[in-house]
Amino acid sequence: IRTLNWNDSYRLTYDATMKTDVYAVLNHNEQRFIKDVSLYSQNNVVGSLGTTYKPFERLGFFLEGEGGYTGVTSASPNLPSGSPSTIFGGFVGARGNFTARLDGSIKAGYEVREFSSAANVANTPSPAAGVALTYTQSSRRSYALSFDRSVGVSVQVPDQAYVFDNVAFVFTQGMGTSGHWMLQAQP
Repeated sequence: IRTLNWNDSYRLTYDATMKTDVYAVLNHNEQRFIKDVSLYSQNNVVGSLGTTYKPFERLGFFLEGEGGYTGVTSASPNLPSGSPSTIFGGFVGARGNFTARLDGSIKAGYEVREFSSAANVANTPSPAAGVALTYTQSSRRSYALSFDRSVGVSVQVPDQAYVFDNVAFVFTQGMGTSGHWMLQAQP
């Protein structure tokens, strides 16, 4: 199955004081099926607003709220149309340098997915979490691990949400002496 996938993310941070900041994040991703298949293409836009309090120079705690929209279109004229949905939720977490070599962020919270169709009335909050950690072994080698648990929209069944886990691991190694070339491996 051929798909077109587009992902982009934007972040704006304002340092209100030496210990606090306010930030806004906008994430967009689109998955469009190229051929006539019995699946649903999706267009997701999710925005987050948050604030961070930094009691320590290298570690901060944050509170974040999110809201977004998912548009669904049929990739086949034989499928019934799906209805758009909204998502909203909130998180608490920590971000910064946990040790001299380990940095990243950890967050936990809830997400709710609501569909505009009257047929789907089960809008229960689902636990959501995110972990993004980077271990820097040396100036030329690092390991990154990320885990996200979120609420998505099914590409097979219209107006149906599901909880998914996404795990990624990336190994980065500097190549050559100039520092411009990097080798990355991701299983």
